[in-house]
Amino acid sequence: GVRPPGTPEYGARFRSIAPQAVQIVLSGPVSLEDGPDAHGLWTVVCGPGESEIIIAGGPEYPECLEHTEAAMALGMESVLARTREHWGTILAGIALPPLEGPLGAAIAQAAEDTALIIACQQSVEGGVVAGHNYCLAYVRDQYGTSRALLAMGLHTRARAILDFYWHIFQRHGLVHNA
Repeated sequence: GVRPPGTPEYGARFRSIAPQAVQIVLSGPVSLEDGPDAHGLWTVVCGPGESEIIIAGGPEYPECLEHTEAAMALGMESVLARTREHWGTILAGIALPPLEGPLGAAIAQAAEDTALIIACQQSVEGGVVAGHNYCLAYVRDQYGTSRALLAMGLHTRARAILDFYWHIFQRHGLVHNA
């Protein structure tokens, strides 16, 4: 069903202090249906054939609408090409030691998958959240994440974590660990 404007759909546990608007546009044999539970979760139902789902956002509804219209004007192939180029650039930085044997390809794929997840969760300031339910960049988690980034050869992303804490220290004179 159609939800009233302003209905929270995601992030009800940790709300943003910044305003945000999100719009979903569906085309083809795809629909959003109410879930069976009391939380109002939606189910994406894809019928046979080709469908497109555009999710766009912005700090206020006018910007959200502009972003939605821009994505629709670009078209799926253009957006997909830009997305592949963006992530290809990030993942091209992975530098693993030579991987041989039957697990070599699986290890390389696991490294790429891990790098992708970390990149999705790393802020422009450099901190990495542990997951979507954990909105803080904890020191312990940053340590493990930085080790993974260094092992994959993603030194710039690992350095960004140090910069994140350095800037916190410069502002506050200390770094808290939860």
